[in-house]
Amino acid sequence: MNLRRVLPVLPILIASALSACDSKNSEFFEPIAEDGAGLFSDEATGGVSGLVTVDGLPLAAVRIALGHPANREVTTDGEGRFLFEALDPGSYPVELEDLPAGVVCPEIAVNVVVVAGEVASVDFGCAAIGGVQGMVMLNGGGYAGVQVTVAGPDTLWTDTGPDGSFALADLPVGSYTVSLESLPSEVVCTEYSLDRTVEQAGMASASFDCTDLGGVSGTVMLDGAPYAGVQVSLSGGVSADTSADPVGAFEFADVRAGSYTVSLPGLPANVTCTDTTIPVVVVADQTTSANFDCVAATPPSFDDILGFYDVEYVSTLTTCEASIAGFSVVGEMKPYLADPPGVDFNLPNTVAPIWGYYYEESGSFVGDFMWHDDVPGDETNEFWVATFFVNAHGVVAFTGTAIEIFRDVVSQVEICRREYDVSGTKKP
Repeated sequence: MNLRRVLPVLPILIASALSACDSKNSEFFEPIAEDGAGLFSDEATGGVSGLVTVDGLPLAAVRIALGHPANREVTTDGEGRFLFEALDPGSYPVELEDLPAGVVCPEIAVNVVVVAGEVASVDFGCAAIGGVQGMVMLNGGGYAGVQVTVAGPDTLWTDTGPDGSFALADLPVGSYTVSLESLPSEVVCTEYSLDRTVEQAGMASASFDCTDLGGVSGTVMLDGAPYAGVQVSLSGGVSADTSADPVGAFEFADVRAGSYTVSLPGLPANVTCTDTTIPVVVVADQTTSANFDCVAATPPSFDDILGFYDVEYVSTLTTCEASIAGFSVVGEMKPYLADPPGVDFNLPNTVAPIWGYYYEESGSFVGDFMWHDDVPGDETNEFWVATFFVNAHGVVAFTGTAIEIFRDVVSQVEICRREYDVSGTKKP
């Protein structure tokens, strides 16, 4: 704001009665061109004039109020100027009223002193403002606490709220760059900065879409063909399991960026792979590959599985009062005449042989036995599922599970059970 004064205006002598007198005794003064805007004043009164601008340009149609004791109002003209004339000497408040939206002024009210015979000048320099608002999204939801910087004619920053929104107001109009600052390295965004134009009384929009999710996919092949149904596990920041589809493919989607391990748990003993665990690094907005190549050893023949075995039991579950720790026995696999030929697996810890069938095409053995005592009136069932294979030393071996179930003979209600992981190696 500038306060200016105009030199005193000499009295203008206007009187028709003196028109016949010598012209040297009368004077006529031109009106005040710049500050007075045509003001004519006598020595008893003064005036106030001024200019209102926005970013250096005239602001028309703004109401200017001159307070007590004058209590007048005028409106700026097309050049942003205003004028109050014929004011008694004294102090007056001058105030801008009804400013357009998006216009701010350092001062909207000042006090001026009117002196007789002078015109006081009051200028108001204002600025047009607007703002920027938007959203920062992470994986489809609001991303809270992200620093957003707006740089241009002015530079401001703020953090996104709990819903990912942000807003910066009172920015001078002009061109700005809206950018995301200090993002974690694992977060990937479609854009990190956006150019926007801030207009008077407007809120430019700038939104960002980010993610810290990636994925892992791959295939599992067995003997060059898809290994459908095999279990694939992901472990690390999160744990997940899936199965290979009919073409051997698997996928873990929406995995947060980080380090993980992909593995094939529970492979049959006759299946070996170049890798059974593969370390992977998941990168946001990308899919990391992990492929497995496996082979299956030819299962041993029916005749090859016959013989004595060192058998290991490892307890995995018991609901009986007395739990049994792991133990070792020697068992014999013997042929049992049937069509197809069956197998008796004689074990010293069972009250009867495990009787079942061996399937050469898969190397699978499935068998069970049932035994009941009249006293105390209970019944024992044991079920076996095992896979035979030839190990790395060329020796026939097996792995599998065994389940013992104890029931009441009459009601057939289960009393308790024990479950084991079993394995064995054929003796020379």
